[in-house]
Amino acid sequence: MVQLANGVTDPSQLAELAKGSLKGKKEALADALHGLVQSHQRFMLSHQLTHVADLEALLEDVGQEISRRIGPFEATVARLMTIPGVGRRVAEVIVAEVGTDVHPFPSPSHLAAWAGLAPGNKESAGKRMRARTRQGNQTVKMTMVEAAWAASRTSTYLGSQFRHLSKRLKAKKALVAVAHSMIEIVYHVLNGAEFRDLGPDYFEKTDRKNLERWAVKRLEQCGYKVTLEPRPPAEPAA
Repeated sequence: MVQLANGVTDPSQLAELAKGSLKGKKEALADALHGLVQSHQRFMLSHQLTHVADLEALLEDVGQEISRRIGPFEATVARLMTIPGVGRRVAEVIVAEVGTDVHPFPSPSHLAAWAGLAPGNKESAGKRMRARTRQGNQTVKMTMVEAAWAASRTSTYLGSQFRHLSKRLKAKKALVAVAHSMIEIVYHVLNGAEFRDLGPDYFEKTDRKNLERWAVKRLEQCGYKVTLEPRPPAEPAA
């Protein structure tokens, strides 16, 4: 872009500036760069690049100010970043919006409700019905859903939870459910606990135990007395 703004129009020369995977496609890139860039277009491009540079400088300045103000809470930020999907920016948002003292919230569920990550309660004729989540703090809610998306791609309990829920829920609802779990984890971490991952095989083990309980119950209902014993490992073939 800078070269175009400065008047360089030779496709081969521009193709030599390719980076990453485009380095192996210089010929095709040169063919795609054939065209006409007039003076008014270079003028607009130059101003747009200057605007981008100004915004980047502004973001850098704001970032330094955030780092300065977050300094006294660096230990809390570091602890929050041990949660899968929680990077520095997410941790900073949590500290800024929630604070480091969760005592105003009686329980993790109260914090989840405040953040708009708890399912709504709708009851009719004594029956609980589906309801939308509350509005809550939109900044925290969006930040935690973003963190849940990052966590969903990890080989951790949270990633496994997303994949487990996605079998019966739409992806967006599964993400909100993971975000709900994460904000409850945040509550405990802010309360001084260390994060401990339950592991990516947590739901696999849980499903197996549930299946065992169901099978035993069904057999007992049929009049059988059931005792479960693990099968001995198979002997290696001679």
